[in-house]
Parts: sequence; C-alpha cells; structure tokens
Amino acid sequence: LIGQIGRLTGVAIESDGLLPPLIEIVQKASLIHWLSLAFGVAMFCLLVAMARLRSPVPGPLAVVVVAVLASAAFDFEARGMSVIGSLPAGLPVPALPRVADWPIRELVLSAAAIWLVSISSGLVSARSFAAKDDLKVDADREIAGLGAANICAGLFSGLPVTITNSRTATNMAAGCRSQWAGLIAAAALAVLLLYMNEALRLLPDTALGAILVFSALGLIDLQGL
Repeated sequence: LIGQIGRLTGVAIESDGLLPPLIEIVQKASLIHWLSLAFGVAMFCLLVAMARLRSPVPGPLAVVVVAVLASAAFDFEARGMSVIGSLPAGLPVPALPRVADWPIRELVLSAAAIWLVSISSGLVSARSFAAKDDLKVDADREIAGLGAANICAGLFSGLPVTITNSRTATNMAAGCRSQWAGLIAAAALAVLLLYMNEALRLLPDTALGAILVFSALGLIDLQGL
C-alpha cells in the first residue's frame, strides 16, 4: 500500500521502508497532484463497486479501459498527470547473457541472494494464497516452474521471476484461477508489443496504483489475524 503513494499522488517518493515514505509525503504535501489523487480514488471506488456487485467483467480490466478513455477525452497528460507512455515496439530477441564482464564472486553471490529471497518469499506467497481455497502447494513443482521462468527471463534480459503478493492478488481480483491466465496475459502482451504499442500510452499511473491498492487490501485478513 505504501509503495503506491507516489503513483496515487504524483509525488516522487525517495524513501524506502514502512514509515519514511509516510513522513516524506506529509513533508511534500504541497506537491501533491490533486487530479491524480482524485482520479485514483475514483478508480478505486469503481473496483470496490464492481467487486460488491459481482460484475462478470474483471474490475482491473474495466479500470484500464475507463482510465485510457478518460485520459484521451480529458487530456490528463497535458494536465500534469503521469502516464505510462508508449510500449517498446516488437518482441525481444533471445541472447545469452554476457557474464564474462562480471567478477565471478560477485555474480555467484548476487545470484545466490536473488535465489534465496525469490524462493523463500515466493513459497510463502504461494502457500498464503493456496490457504484461501484450501489447496496444497507442491514446493518442488513451484521451484521447477520458477527455475524455468528465470531461465527464459535470463535469455531475454528480463528481471528475476518470483511469486509476488501484489501481482497474485491482482490476478485473483480479476478472477484468474489457473495457468491459462499467464498464457493469455503473455499472448496479449505480445499483441500489444507487435501491433498496439500505442494503445496504452495514455493509461494514468494513478489507475495502476488504484488496482494495486485494491488488490493489497484484499490480502488483509483481520479475522485470521
């Protein structure tokens, strides 16, 4: 939730951690872009309403469409609202990483740290979400899947892949319940990169913040706590 303060307010938050960003936004209150904040709150309210009405259309998808149309109609970018901009054109080309330029000790230690954090936090997230539907997590299969995903990401100069709370919650909020969600998302992204890299250019960052805030709130189980 705190990580979305910058997106929702339009203020560049430089602090990390739990309390420093809150202190920083109070100190920078005069810099808040109120149109961004108001629109983000409106998109959050739309997500809440669609969830309570059990809309057959996924709330995050509706927010993206509404936000892009509103941004185009009212020219939010010209009014100072941050937008995501154009997507890169074309698909990335696979290539072997140039590891020869890295000191072997730094490379191994960095990779080990990423592996440890990714596996430990990823399995905790997987088990947390599985518990919601009384499912069991096969750690061996999860690790094999993460390993394959990271090999593919490495060949395309991508970021390390793991299981994250906020993105998984966003999927759950959109009604995703199987691996088909990832396959369809990958296909949709490929179409955007190849043919429609300008389609989401006007999507306001604050709308993405609203989606993540809504998803994060769904992770809080007061009764369980």
